[in-house]
Amino acid sequence: MEGAVADLSVKEIHDRLSHGVIADHDDLMGMGECLNLLERLEAAEDQEGPSRERISRIKEILNGLILEEHENPAREWEELRAQLNTLVGNMETVKGDRLTHDAGEPWPPPEKDDSDIFATLAGDYSVHSSSNFPETATQGPMPIGDPELARDFIEEAREHLASIELNMISLESSPSDTEAINAVFRPFHSIKGVSGFLNLTSFHHLSHEVENLLDSARSGSLTIDEPVIDVVLGSVDVLKILLDDLENALNGDGVLPSPSPLVEPLIEKVRELQKSQGDAAQPGTQQGPRLGSILLEKGLVDEDSIEEAARRSSDRGTRIGEELVAMGVVTESQLGEALKEQVQSREASSVRVDTQKLDNLVDMVGELVIAQSMVLQNEDVKRIKDQKLQKDMSQLGRITAELQRISLSMRMVPIRGTFQKLIRLVRDLAKKSGKEAVLEMSGEETEIDRNMVELIYEPLVHMIRNSMDHGIELPQERMKDGKPSQGKIHLSAEQKGGSILINIIDDGRGLDVDKIRRRALNREIISPGDKLDDRAIYDLIFHPGFSTKDAVTEVSGRGVGMDVVKKSVDRLRGKIEISSSLGHGSHFALKLPLTMAIIDGMIIRVGDERFIVPTIALKESLRPSSDSHFTVQNKGEMIKVRETLMPLIRLHEVFDVKPRSASPWEGLLLVVNDDNRYYGLLADEIIGRQEVVIKNLGSSLRNLKGISGGAILGDGRVALILDVKGMVSLYEEGAQ
Repeated sequence: MEGAVADLSVKEIHDRLSHGVIADHDDLMGMGECLNLLERLEAAEDQEGPSRERISRIKEILNGLILEEHENPAREWEELRAQLNTLVGNMETVKGDRLTHDAGEPWPPPEKDDSDIFATLAGDYSVHSSSNFPETATQGPMPIGDPELARDFIEEAREHLASIELNMISLESSPSDTEAINAVFRPFHSIKGVSGFLNLTSFHHLSHEVENLLDSARSGSLTIDEPVIDVVLGSVDVLKILLDDLENALNGDGVLPSPSPLVEPLIEKVRELQKSQGDAAQPGTQQGPRLGSILLEKGLVDEDSIEEAARRSSDRGTRIGEELVAMGVVTESQLGEALKEQVQSREASSVRVDTQKLDNLVDMVGELVIAQSMVLQNEDVKRIKDQKLQKDMSQLGRITAELQRISLSMRMVPIRGTFQKLIRLVRDLAKKSGKEAVLEMSGEETEIDRNMVELIYEPLVHMIRNSMDHGIELPQERMKDGKPSQGKIHLSAEQKGGSILINIIDDGRGLDVDKIRRRALNREIISPGDKLDDRAIYDLIFHPGFSTKDAVTEVSGRGVGMDVVKKSVDRLRGKIEISSSLGHGSHFALKLPLTMAIIDGMIIRVGDERFIVPTIALKESLRPSSDSHFTVQNKGEMIKVRETLMPLIRLHEVFDVKPRSASPWEGLLLVVNDDNRYYGLLADEIIGRQEVVIKNLGSSLRNLKGISGGAILGDGRVALILDVKGMVSLYEEGAQ
């Protein structure tokens, strides 16, 4: 940002200062920009005498506030406001690109009084029309000042918007929840402050107007109702679009496009909504509830005093803290301590780390584990009988295992964020379809690899849409069947072993087996003679283009949703199961690995080679009897396992390896499932079960069918990880 400020002319610096760059006493970004502007102004050769002294004093106050060095920040804040007001009010007249003194031409102009300047210096644009925003609001394409800060802003803003969506939905059922209103107000306030610092005018103006709206709700002059919720959520959607535009600009030529045409109409809608419900809240009341809570916790005030101070603050347009001091309830020193606590409470207790660095750390720790295992299995080391060495090696093993656990946990994030996005989806779908539904959640604290978070969002969206459109009935239909008018969708997550289980359960109409069968017969997906149990029929909905809808709606009916779900789950090396009861609801159960970096697998031997089969794909393993082996015309070798006849896939033939035993009844059969069909993989033996770090085989072997990667075992040799779906495809192609 300093570079952007340095490129400004003195006139432009003057204009920026006169419009106000500090939102309130805790706007650290605004203070930083103000410091940069003042330093540039101070460097102007005409800035001598009182103006230079005043600039130095303002810089001193700003540095103290930023570093929290003032004993009484409230008093310093008031002096800062006064000094800035005086600086701009007495500033020399602007002529061309220079500043020259003209005592006969006072500043500000007569039509603009001191209180108006004071309002703009405090960053409160609510008293002005849109024409009072800085000129950059109407400019065309403009370069991004600081790309690194802009990228941080994008990440933080998206987190803020997700939080806003969640709390706005909760306000729909509890519109007077003060804490929820504050939880929505604060993210908008943060977005406004940082976007103003980065000179992202579209973000700044929209978030500022919504902040004013929410501030009215906090002061009690505006009621949170459906139109307010709709306009706030609409603002969230527009801000998401602006974030995408900003990200595209950063990845492109670094120049933002012209201001989005979506912003101004939405700003007008916000203003109309605020005007229709009453006057906007007075400026300067932003920290009330939070500051009051801090003072209450300290035992310095009681609730009656807070309410009285809030009333006076609203009537006079002052701050609650100022009124508490004026009432003699708290001292300036006590108020200053509370303000300092308020600022400190916002500081994050975490540090942002590039995900690529985390991935590299996990890879290196994996290499460390492998190297340690190779040392332990070295024959020369095994022959050493020194007890201290064995004790030290054991300690090394424990430390290495703990280091691997910690490094992997650093990539894990709660699934809460993904789940919370779906609350908004259910609300929007219910409004579009005329249905009543609520999304209940549990297990949101369950952690999953951050690389998988976005990958599981799409299939969850399709399944929720499926439950809303196909499952949940219209209110009158539900009441006719003796159900409550409001349907329920329960979304849950839990960790089990090395997997995460996600359940989506609705209390809708359930899956109609007969209807699915008829539609599948009409589409020639199945034949009239096919004998399928209910579970196999349920799985037909995953077939590409399959839908039981008679007409295409805005939500579904094209037969692509559940197909996407199946492909996404397969790509994540997971599986999905369906159970349903007609008239009572459906249950979709997803089983996914916790991370894509590690796989829980069964190490098998085929000849002298070792392979790894993901345990999530294994149903069972057994040694078949000789009378269970058949050869069926046009189908090849088959094996019968408990009345189920399945194809036999000889792994030694697939990989051209000499087996230790060619007869199936002398080897080991691994029963796997793919698209509700069972297959038997023939191997020589199972060596054991182990969690292994997945290694990429490189670009030349990346698309090798039947192989999903490799893993380095304890002896340093590589074992290939089998892709069951690819293995089945190879078999089917060979059979044809």
